Amino acid sequence: MRLSAIVSTYNSAFFLKDCLNNLLKQSIYINENLEIIVVDSGSDENEKEIVYSYQRKHERIKYLRTNKRESLYQAWNRGIEASAGKYLTNANTDDRHDVHCLERLVNRLEQNLLYDIAYGNLFKSVIPNEAFVQNDQSKPCSSQTFFPVSLLLHNYVGAQPVWRRSLHTKIGLFDESYEVIGDYEFILRAISQGCQFLHVPEAEGIMLWHEKALSTRDQTGIVERKILLSKYRVMERISSIYSFFLACEKEDTQNEANLDLGIRSLCYFPQFSHESPQFDFALAKRCFSFSQESPALLHNLRMLKQIDGSQSVDSKEVQKHKLLFYGPRERLPLEHELKKVEPHYLTHSGEQNVCGSLHQIFSFSISKFHNFLFGHLPIHELQCFSVIYICGFNQRGKLLRNWIQSKSPAKIFFLDSNAKNLSQSSYSVSEFNEIKLVDNIAFILAMSSHHWREVNKTIRKVSETARIYTIDRA
Repeated sequence: MRLSAIVSTYNSAFFLKDCLNNLLKQSIYINENLEIIVVDSGSDENEKEIVYSYQRKHERIKYLRTNKRESLYQAWNRGIEASAGKYLTNANTDDRHDVHCLERLVNRLEQNLLYDIAYGNLFKSVIPNEAFVQNDQSKPCSSQTFFPVSLLLHNYVGAQPVWRRSLHTKIGLFDESYEVIGDYEFILRAISQGCQFLHVPEAEGIMLWHEKALSTRDQTGIVERKILLSKYRVMERISSIYSFFLACEKEDTQNEANLDLGIRSLCYFPQFSHESPQFDFALAKRCFSFSQESPALLHNLRMLKQIDGSQSVDSKEVQKHKLLFYGPRERLPLEHELKKVEPHYLTHSGEQNVCGSLHQIFSFSISKFHNFLFGHLPIHELQCFSVIYICGFNQRGKLLRNWIQSKSPAKIFFLDSNAKNLSQSSYSVSEFNEIKLVDNIAFILAMSSHHWREVNKTIRKVSETARIYTIDRA
C-alpha cells in the first residue's frame, strides 16, 4: 500500500460522509494505492454506522473506536500504528482535496528520495462540505518554497501534507501532550534533525474556515504555540538549524543566524494571510540583542527601536522614509521570494562592508510599512473622535496607538479581555465591561478576525451608534 489516510473523528458525523467521498474519489484510491483509517475517538454521534455503510462497498476502509475521547494526536498515532502505507497523511473531516492532490504529493516523494514531507497549496472555504470543484478559489492560502528557518516564524506546511512512514523511525510519533498544534511541533522536530520538505504547488485542497474549528475555537492554540516556540526559538536549536546550510564557525553561525532570523521576522507571509505580510518585532528584538560585540546586530537593534516607537526616528531617516538593516554575509532568500509575491516594505539593497565584513543590506520603508498597516483607515474621520478604544493589546495595537497619536487629538485607550494579566504594562488596559461611554467614540479592532463578531456584539451592547473599524482589511 502506497498511502494511508488517517481520519480522526469526534462528533463530526455532519462532515464524515463527504470526507470519505472525497477520499474515495482520489486518483490514488481509484488506482488501489490508498487505504483509509477512520479513528472514532468515543464520538456521541453516528460515525460508526456511517463508516460501516461504506465498508460494505469498500474494503480498503478500516475503522477503529476508543471508548474514551482521545486527543487529535493520540488518534493520529493510533491510526498510524494500524496503517500499512509507505506514506501517510491526515485527512481532516472538514477539509477537501482536489482529486489528484494526494497522488501528486506521493509521486513527488517517490521521485525525490531526499525529501521526507511533501505539501501543497490550500484555498479557504466558508461553506461546510463544499467540494473542491465548487470552491471559487477566491481566497488562496498559498504555501511557500521550503526554507527551514522560516518555520520558526510560522507553519506554512498546511493541513494536508504527505510524509514518509520512515520519518517516525527518525523522530518519533506525534507529541500527544498537544491538543491543537502537535503537527507544528512534529514539523519543528523534523527540521531540527535536518529533514527536508518539498513544496508541490499543483497539489491543491480546501480548508474550511469556521469558528468551531479546533485551531480557532478558543485560546488553546495560541497558548500552545507560545509554549512550543519558546522551546524551539532558543539559540542552540536555532544555530543547529542554520548549521545545515551555513558553513562557518559556531560563534559566527550564531551571529549570522540572529541577523537573518531578525530580518526575516520583520516581514513574513503566513499561509492564511495570502499576500499580506506579518511581523514579529519581539523576536527581532531578541535576535538583534544577542551580542553586544557585533556592530551589525547593535545597528539593527537601533533601527528596530525607531520602527516600534520605543525611540524617536532620526529626522534624516524620516526624510528618506527608510531604514537600513544589516543581514548575514550570505545572500539567503527573503520571505517574499519564498512566497513568490511582490515585496512590501522590506527589500534587499545590495551589500556593504561593516567593520571589515561584507554584509547583505536590507531597506525598510517606514512610509510603506505604515501605509500597509493603516492606509485603509480614514484618518480624517479618526481625527474627529474624542475617544478611541483599541480592542486588542498587542504589537499592532501599540503601533496603531503611536500612529493615531501623531495625527489625532483623541484620547486613546486599550481594551483587552485579558486586561487583569496586563496590569504591569506601562499602558492603561481595561476590560470590555469597563468601557466609559461618551458621545463621540470609536473602536478599532486590532485582534484576529476570528474574534470580530464576538467583540462587535459586546460593543453594540454598550453603544449602538459607535463607529467600529478594523485594523485588518475586511
